[in-house]
Amino acid sequence: MLSILSVLVSVGLVACEQPSAEASAETEAVEAVTPKEKKRRRAKRAESPRQQQKDAGLEGRWFKAPATLTEQQAQEILELQALGYVSGSTPATSSLGVTQYQADKAAPGVNFYSSGHGPEATLIDMEGKVLHTWSKSFEQAFPGRRLPKKQQGIHHWRRAILLADGGVIAIFEGHGIIRLDKDSELVWVNPTRAHHDAHVLPDGSIYTLTRIAHMIPEVNPDHAVLEDFIIVLDGQTGKERSRVSMLRAFEDSEFRQIWQSSPRRKGDLMHTNAIEVLDGRLAEYNPAFAAGRVSFSPDARMLMADSANNVIRVELSAGTIDPGLSFPTDVIMGGDGQMFIADSINAAVRWIANPMF
Repeated sequence: MLSILSVLVSVGLVACEQPSAEASAETEAVEAVTPKEKKRRRAKRAESPRQQQKDAGLEGRWFKAPATLTEQQAQEILELQALGYVSGSTPATSSLGVTQYQADKAAPGVNFYSSGHGPEATLIDMEGKVLHTWSKSFEQAFPGRRLPKKQQGIHHWRRAILLADGGVIAIFEGHGIIRLDKDSELVWVNPTRAHHDAHVLPDGSIYTLTRIAHMIPEVNPDHAVLEDFIIVLDGQTGKERSRVSMLRAFEDSEFRQIWQSSPRRKGDLMHTNAIEVLDGRLAEYNPAFAAGRVSFSPDARMLMADSANNVIRVELSAGTIDPGLSFPTDVIMGGDGQMFIADSINAAVRWIANPMF
Protein backbone atom coordinates (compact mmCIF):
# COMPACT_ATOMS: atom_id res chain seq x y z
CA MET A 1 0.00 0.00 0.00
CA LEU A 2 1.52 3.24 -1.09
CA SER A 3 0.95 6.81 0.11
CA ILE A 4 3.51 9.54 -0.47
CA LEU A 5 5.71 11.22 2.09
CA SER A 6 8.28 13.60 0.61
CA VAL A 7 10.67 13.32 3.52
CA LEU A 8 14.38 13.37 4.16
CA VAL A 9 15.47 10.71 6.58
CA SER A 10 18.94 10.68 8.15
CA VAL A 11 20.68 7.82 9.94
CA GLY A 12 21.23 7.56 13.74
CA LEU A 13 18.87 6.78 16.63
CA VAL A 14 19.54 6.63 20.35
CA ALA A 15 16.61 5.07 22.20
CA CYS A 16 15.70 6.85 25.42
CA GLU A 17 13.47 5.77 28.26
CA GLN A 18 11.23 8.25 30.01
CA PRO A 19 11.80 8.36 33.79
CA SER A 20 9.09 6.77 35.87
CA ALA A 21 7.37 8.48 38.76
CA GLU A 22 9.41 6.33 41.15
CA ALA A 23 12.66 7.36 39.46
CA SER A 24 11.72 11.03 39.78
CA ALA A 25 10.97 10.56 43.45
CA GLU A 26 14.31 8.83 43.96
CA THR A 27 16.09 11.72 42.26
CA GLU A 28 14.47 14.22 44.61
CA ALA A 29 15.45 12.11 47.61
CA VAL A 30 18.94 11.22 46.40
CA GLU A 31 20.46 12.00 49.78
CA ALA A 32 18.50 9.05 51.22
CA VAL A 33 20.04 6.48 48.83
CA THR A 34 22.12 3.89 50.69
CA PRO A 35 25.69 2.96 49.63
CA LYS A 36 24.43 -0.49 48.67
CA GLU A 37 21.79 1.04 46.38
CA LYS A 38 24.39 3.33 44.78
CA LYS A 39 26.58 0.31 44.03
CA ARG A 40 23.64 -1.52 42.46
CA ARG A 41 22.85 1.45 40.23
CA ARG A 42 26.46 1.81 39.09
CA ALA A 43 26.50 -1.87 38.13
CA LYS A 44 23.26 -1.45 36.18
CA ARG A 45 24.61 1.57 34.30
CA ALA A 46 27.75 -0.38 33.39
CA GLU A 47 25.57 -2.98 31.65
CA SER A 48 23.80 -0.43 29.43
CA PRO A 49 24.66 -0.21 25.69
CA ARG A 50 25.63 3.46 26.07
CA GLN A 51 28.09 2.72 28.87
CA GLN A 52 29.55 -0.26 26.99
CA GLN A 53 30.18 1.98 23.98
CA LYS A 54 31.76 4.66 26.17
CA ASP A 55 34.01 2.17 27.95
CA ALA A 56 35.13 0.65 24.64
CA GLY A 57 35.66 4.05 23.02
CA LEU A 58 33.49 2.99 20.07
CA GLU A 59 30.57 4.67 18.34
CA GLY A 60 27.62 3.10 16.58
CA ARG A 61 24.69 0.85 17.34
CA TRP A 62 25.66 -2.37 19.06
CA PHE A 63 24.99 -4.39 22.17
CA LYS A 64 27.24 -6.74 24.06
CA ALA A 65 26.45 -10.27 22.97
CA PRO A 66 25.14 -12.72 25.58
CA ALA A 67 27.71 -15.25 26.70
CA THR A 68 25.59 -18.13 25.44
CA LEU A 69 22.31 -18.62 23.62
CA THR A 70 19.50 -20.58 25.16
CA GLU A 71 18.45 -23.73 23.35
CA GLN A 72 15.26 -21.98 22.22
CA GLN A 73 17.17 -18.97 20.85
CA ALA A 74 19.60 -21.20 18.94
CA GLN A 75 16.66 -23.10 17.42
CA GLU A 76 14.93 -19.85 16.44
CA ILE A 77 18.07 -18.71 14.59
CA LEU A 78 18.20 -22.00 12.66
CA GLU A 79 14.52 -21.69 11.75
CA LEU A 80 14.89 -18.08 10.61
CA GLN A 81 17.89 -18.99 8.47
CA ALA A 82 15.74 -21.63 6.79
CA LEU A 83 12.82 -19.25 6.25
CA GLY A 84 11.33 -19.49 2.78
CA TYR A 85 8.09 -19.87 0.89
CA VAL A 86 5.97 -22.98 1.07
CA SER A 87 6.44 -24.95 -2.15
CA GLY A 88 3.95 -27.15 -3.94
CA SER A 89 1.63 -27.23 -6.91
CA THR A 90 -1.90 -28.12 -7.97
CA PRO A 91 -3.04 -29.25 -11.42
CA ALA A 92 -4.30 -26.44 -13.68
CA THR A 93 -8.05 -26.64 -14.22
CA SER A 94 -8.29 -24.33 -17.26
CA SER A 95 -6.32 -22.06 -19.55
CA LEU A 96 -5.74 -18.67 -17.97
CA GLY A 97 -3.88 -15.50 -18.88
CA VAL A 98 -2.34 -14.98 -22.31
CA THR A 99 -2.93 -18.16 -24.29
CA GLN A 100 -2.57 -16.92 -27.90
CA TYR A 101 0.15 -14.94 -29.64
CA GLN A 102 -1.27 -12.09 -31.71
CA ALA A 103 1.63 -10.26 -33.34
CA ASP A 104 -0.35 -7.06 -33.90
CA LYS A 105 -1.14 -6.81 -30.17
CA ALA A 106 2.30 -7.63 -28.71
CA ALA A 107 5.73 -6.04 -28.76
CA PRO A 108 8.29 -8.06 -30.76
CA GLY A 109 11.27 -9.60 -29.03
CA VAL A 110 12.27 -12.50 -26.80
CA ASN A 111 11.39 -13.34 -23.20
CA PHE A 112 13.69 -14.34 -20.35
CA TYR A 113 12.14 -15.99 -17.32
CA SER A 114 12.73 -18.33 -14.39
CA SER A 115 10.20 -20.64 -12.76
CA GLY A 116 9.67 -22.38 -9.46
CA HIS A 117 9.92 -25.82 -11.08
CA GLY A 118 13.73 -25.96 -11.00
CA PRO A 119 17.10 -24.14 -10.79
CA GLU A 120 17.09 -22.76 -14.32
CA ALA A 121 16.16 -19.85 -16.57
CA THR A 122 14.89 -19.90 -20.14
CA LEU A 123 14.92 -17.61 -23.16
CA ILE A 124 11.96 -18.08 -25.51
CA ASP A 125 10.63 -16.29 -28.56
CA MET A 126 7.12 -14.91 -28.88
CA GLU A 127 5.79 -18.23 -30.18
CA GLY A 128 7.13 -20.17 -27.21
CA LYS A 129 10.18 -21.69 -28.90
CA VAL A 130 13.03 -22.28 -26.44
CA LEU A 131 16.13 -20.42 -27.63
CA HIS A 132 18.47 -21.08 -24.70
CA THR A 133 18.44 -22.49 -21.17
CA TRP A 134 20.77 -21.87 -18.22
CA SER A 135 20.81 -24.23 -15.25
CA LYS A 136 22.83 -25.00 -12.13
CA SER A 137 21.63 -26.90 -9.09
CA PHE A 138 22.41 -25.86 -5.54
CA GLU A 139 24.54 -28.97 -5.06
CA GLN A 140 26.58 -28.10 -8.16
CA ALA A 141 27.04 -24.48 -7.09
CA PHE A 142 27.84 -25.23 -3.45
CA PRO A 143 29.27 -28.77 -3.37
CA GLY A 144 29.65 -30.21 0.10
CA ARG A 145 27.64 -27.49 1.78
CA ARG A 146 25.60 -29.10 4.53
CA LEU A 147 22.19 -27.70 5.38
CA PRO A 148 19.50 -28.76 7.86
CA LYS A 149 16.78 -30.98 6.42
CA LYS A 150 13.67 -29.55 4.69
CA GLN A 151 15.40 -26.38 3.50
CA GLN A 152 13.35 -24.04 1.32
CA GLY A 153 14.93 -22.11 -1.54
CA ILE A 154 17.50 -24.63 -2.78
CA HIS A 155 15.41 -26.37 -5.44
CA HIS A 156 14.87 -23.39 -7.76
CA TRP A 157 16.15 -19.89 -8.52
CA ARG A 158 14.22 -17.18 -6.71
CA ARG A 159 15.48 -14.56 -9.18
CA ALA A 160 17.52 -14.68 -12.38
CA ILE A 161 18.99 -11.72 -14.27
CA LEU A 162 20.31 -11.93 -17.83
CA LEU A 163 23.65 -10.17 -18.37
CA ALA A 164 24.90 -8.41 -21.49
CA ASP A 165 27.55 -11.10 -22.09
CA GLY A 166 24.95 -13.87 -22.11
CA GLY A 167 25.64 -14.93 -18.54
CA VAL A 168 23.18 -15.02 -15.65
CA ILE A 169 23.02 -13.89 -12.03
CA ALA A 170 20.81 -16.24 -9.97
CA ILE A 171 19.63 -16.32 -6.36
CA PHE A 172 18.97 -19.40 -4.27
CA GLU A 173 16.53 -17.85 -1.82
CA GLY A 174 18.20 -17.27 1.53
CA HIS A 175 21.24 -19.40 0.68
CA GLY A 176 23.43 -17.74 -1.92
CA ILE A 177 23.92 -15.88 -5.18
CA ILE A 178 25.83 -17.18 -8.21
CA ARG A 179 27.06 -16.02 -11.60
CA LEU A 180 27.08 -18.31 -14.65
CA ASP A 181 28.49 -17.75 -18.12
CA LYS A 182 26.44 -18.31 -21.28
CA ASP A 183 27.19 -22.05 -21.11
CA SER A 184 26.04 -22.36 -17.47
CA GLU A 185 29.59 -22.70 -16.17
CA LEU A 186 30.20 -21.15 -12.75
CA VAL A 187 32.01 -17.80 -12.73
CA TRP A 188 31.67 -17.31 -8.97
CA VAL A 189 29.48 -18.10 -5.98
CA ASN A 190 28.79 -16.14 -2.82
CA PRO A 191 27.12 -17.93 0.12
CA THR A 192 25.63 -14.73 1.56
CA ARG A 193 21.96 -15.21 2.39
CA ALA A 194 20.77 -13.31 -0.69
CA HIS A 195 17.02 -13.21 -1.11
CA HIS A 196 14.23 -12.00 -3.38
CA ASP A 197 15.94 -9.59 -5.76
CA ALA A 198 19.10 -8.12 -7.28
CA HIS A 199 20.00 -5.22 -9.56
CA VAL A 200 23.01 -5.09 -11.88
CA LEU A 201 24.57 -1.70 -12.70
CA PRO A 202 26.22 -0.81 -16.03
CA ASP A 203 29.66 -1.11 -14.38
CA GLY A 204 28.83 -4.69 -13.35
CA SER A 205 28.27 -3.99 -9.64
CA ILE A 206 25.44 -6.02 -8.11
CA TYR A 207 23.06 -4.72 -5.47
CA THR A 208 21.12 -7.39 -3.63
CA LEU A 209 19.38 -8.09 -0.34
CA THR A 210 20.72 -10.31 2.41
CA ARG A 211 19.80 -11.03 6.01
CA ILE A 212 21.23 -12.26 9.29
CA ALA A 213 19.33 -14.25 11.91
CA HIS A 214 20.63 -13.25 15.32
CA MET A 215 19.85 -11.76 18.69
CA ILE A 216 19.37 -7.99 18.94
CA PRO A 217 18.55 -7.45 22.62
CA GLU A 218 17.28 -3.87 22.21
CA VAL A 219 14.75 -5.15 19.65
CA ASN A 220 13.85 -8.35 21.49
CA PRO A 221 15.91 -9.57 24.46
CA ASP A 222 14.39 -13.07 24.36
CA HIS A 223 13.87 -14.04 20.71
CA ALA A 224 15.96 -14.03 17.53
CA VAL A 225 15.15 -11.74 14.60
CA LEU A 226 16.01 -11.47 10.90
CA GLU A 227 17.90 -8.26 10.07
CA ASP A 228 17.85 -7.15 6.42
CA PHE A 229 20.78 -5.53 4.60
CA ILE A 230 21.45 -4.03 1.19
CA ILE A 231 24.83 -5.26 -0.02
CA VAL A 232 26.97 -4.39 -3.04
CA LEU A 233 28.97 -7.15 -4.75
CA ASP A 234 31.82 -6.94 -7.24
CA GLY A 235 30.37 -8.26 -10.49
CA GLN A 236 33.61 -9.92 -11.58
CA THR A 237 34.48 -11.73 -8.34
CA GLY A 238 31.24 -11.81 -6.36
CA LYS A 239 33.01 -10.40 -3.30
CA GLU A 240 31.11 -8.03 -1.03
CA ARG A 241 32.11 -4.37 -1.21
CA SER A 242 29.73 -2.76 1.26
CA ARG A 243 26.48 -3.20 3.18
CA VAL A 244 23.77 -1.08 4.81
CA SER A 245 21.50 -2.32 7.61
CA MET A 246 17.85 -1.55 6.93
CA LEU A 247 17.06 -1.71 10.63
CA ARG A 248 19.76 0.82 11.44
CA ALA A 249 18.67 3.11 8.60
CA PHE A 250 15.18 3.17 10.10
CA GLU A 251 16.22 3.54 13.73
CA ASP A 252 18.72 6.30 12.99
CA SER A 253 16.19 8.31 11.01
CA GLU A 254 14.10 11.24 12.22
CA PHE A 255 11.23 9.31 10.61
CA ARG A 256 11.93 6.26 12.72
CA GLN A 257 8.20 5.94 13.46
CA ILE A 258 7.93 3.89 10.25
CA TRP A 259 9.81 1.19 12.14
CA GLN A 260 8.60 1.99 15.64
CA SER A 261 4.93 1.78 14.62
CA SER A 262 5.43 -1.77 13.37
CA PRO A 263 4.26 -4.43 15.84
CA ARG A 264 6.96 -6.85 14.67
CA ARG A 265 9.64 -7.48 17.22
CA LYS A 266 10.25 -11.15 16.48
CA GLY A 267 11.18 -13.21 13.44
CA ASP A 268 11.24 -11.56 10.00
CA LEU A 269 11.15 -7.89 10.97
CA MET A 270 10.76 -6.18 7.58
CA HIS A 271 10.51 -8.78 4.82
CA THR A 272 12.31 -6.57 2.30
CA ASN A 273 11.49 -8.05 -1.10
CA ALA A 274 12.63 -5.79 -3.95
CA ILE A 275 15.58 -3.57 -4.85
CA GLU A 276 16.33 -1.26 -7.78
CA VAL A 277 19.19 1.22 -8.22
CA LEU A 278 17.92 4.47 -9.72
CA ASP A 279 19.61 5.92 -12.81
CA GLY A 280 18.51 9.53 -12.33
CA ARG A 281 15.85 9.62 -15.06
CA LEU A 282 13.22 10.70 -12.52
CA ALA A 283 15.32 13.29 -10.72
CA GLU A 284 13.76 16.12 -12.77
CA TYR A 285 10.39 15.13 -11.30
CA ASN A 286 11.59 14.62 -7.74
CA PRO A 287 15.19 15.08 -6.45
CA ALA A 288 14.74 12.11 -4.10
CA PHE A 289 15.10 9.91 -7.21
CA ALA A 290 18.67 11.01 -7.93
CA ALA A 291 21.07 8.63 -9.67
CA GLY A 292 22.71 6.07 -7.41
CA ARG A 293 19.93 5.93 -4.83
CA VAL A 294 18.31 2.58 -4.16
CA SER A 295 14.63 1.75 -4.26
CA PHE A 296 13.74 -1.14 -1.96
CA SER A 297 10.46 -2.57 -0.76
CA PRO A 298 10.01 -3.79 2.82
CA ASP A 299 6.59 -5.03 3.82
CA ALA A 300 4.59 -3.49 0.94
CA ARG A 301 6.36 -0.13 1.17
CA MET A 302 8.71 1.58 -1.24
CA LEU A 303 11.74 3.44 0.10
CA MET A 304 14.62 5.34 -1.42
CA ALA A 305 18.01 4.84 0.22
CA ASP A 306 21.11 6.94 -0.40
CA SER A 307 23.36 3.94 0.19
CA ALA A 308 26.58 5.93 -0.18
CA ASN A 309 25.61 7.90 2.93
CA ASN A 310 23.46 5.27 4.70
CA VAL A 311 20.41 7.54 4.47
CA ILE A 312 16.75 6.88 3.62
CA ARG A 313 15.44 9.72 1.45
CA VAL A 314 11.78 9.12 0.60
CA GLU A 315 9.05 6.74 1.67
CA LEU A 316 5.90 5.58 -0.10
CA SER A 317 3.95 3.72 2.49
CA ALA A 318 0.33 2.72 2.23
CA GLY A 319 -2.82 2.84 0.08
CA THR A 320 -3.80 6.25 -1.21
CA ILE A 321 -2.19 5.75 -4.65
CA ASP A 322 -4.48 2.80 -5.31
CA PRO A 323 -6.73 1.59 -2.47
CA GLY A 324 -7.42 -1.62 -4.40
CA LEU A 325 -3.86 -2.88 -3.92
CA SER A 326 -3.48 -6.00 -1.83
CA PHE A 327 0.06 -6.59 -0.50
CA PRO A 328 2.13 -5.06 -3.33
CA THR A 329 5.54 -6.73 -3.40
CA ASP A 330 7.53 -4.98 -6.12
CA VAL A 331 7.63 -1.50 -7.64
CA ILE A 332 9.26 -0.47 -10.92
CA MET A 333 9.48 3.14 -12.06
CA GLY A 334 9.17 4.00 -15.75
CA GLY A 335 11.33 6.66 -17.36
CA ASP A 336 8.52 9.20 -17.53
CA GLY A 337 7.40 8.89 -13.90
CA GLN A 338 4.96 6.04 -14.35
CA MET A 339 4.81 3.33 -11.72
CA PHE A 340 4.28 -0.40 -12.23
CA ILE A 341 3.29 -2.32 -9.10
CA ALA A 342 3.19 -6.10 -8.60
CA ASP A 343 -0.14 -6.55 -6.78
CA SER A 344 0.55 -10.00 -5.37
CA ILE A 345 -2.74 -11.01 -3.73
CA ASN A 346 -4.76 -9.81 -6.74
CA ALA A 347 -2.29 -11.54 -9.13
CA ALA A 348 -2.02 -8.41 -11.27
CA VAL A 349 0.37 -5.68 -12.37
CA ARG A 350 -0.97 -2.18 -11.72
CA TRP A 351 -0.01 0.78 -13.90
CA ILE A 352 -0.19 4.25 -12.37
CA ALA A 353 0.71 7.40 -14.30
CA ASN A 354 2.81 10.00 -12.47
CA PRO A 355 1.80 8.92 -8.94
CA MET A 356 4.11 11.20 -7.00
CA PHE A 357 4.98 14.22 -9.07
